[in-house]
Parts: sequence; structure tokens; C-alpha cells
Amino acid sequence: MADKHPDVYPADFIKSGNELIHSGKGQSKPALIILNQPIADTRVLGRLWRHTSYRLCADGGANQLYDLFTQNDPSQLDQYVRRLADFPSAI
Repeated sequence: MADKHPDVYPADFIKSGNELIHSGKGQSKPALIILNQPIADTRVLGRLWRHTSYRLCADGGANQLYDLFTQNDPSQLDQYVRRLADFPSAI
């Protein structure tokens, strides 16, 4: 029996050279939630950032962004951190 669902790989746009395509009326970009984990690859972060409409930091995620850019590229800090607020854990 043939599979009625096409193969879907929602994270393919993270790969270099791939772009996330939003087609159709009413479709919006996904949101990005950054948690308190080290950000290892700034290129992947850049792709995620470009392909998301909202960026939220929770549980220390804003600190991770701040630390990443102050250590690696302070000139980009304002682009990523200027409008971020960190939401502490609710529990």
C-alpha cells in the first residue's frame, strides 16, 4: 500500500544552501525559542533567525545569545539582542 503522506523534513532549511519556502496565503514563518544551552554554530543560528518570525528566549536563552556575541562578534550583538527579553522558568 502506498504511503499517502509525502516525506516531510521540516528542518531541511538548516542545511547549508537550503531555504525554507513559505507558499500559500496565510502561511507564516515558525517561531524560534532559545533556551539556556550553548549555541555551538552561529551559521545555523543565522539560518534559523532568518527563517523565523518571532524569537523568544526562555530560562537563560538571552544570556546564551549575549555571551555568544560578546565572545565571538560583538558587532552583531545589537542585531540579535536589542529586542530580546528573557522569560524565567515558571516552575
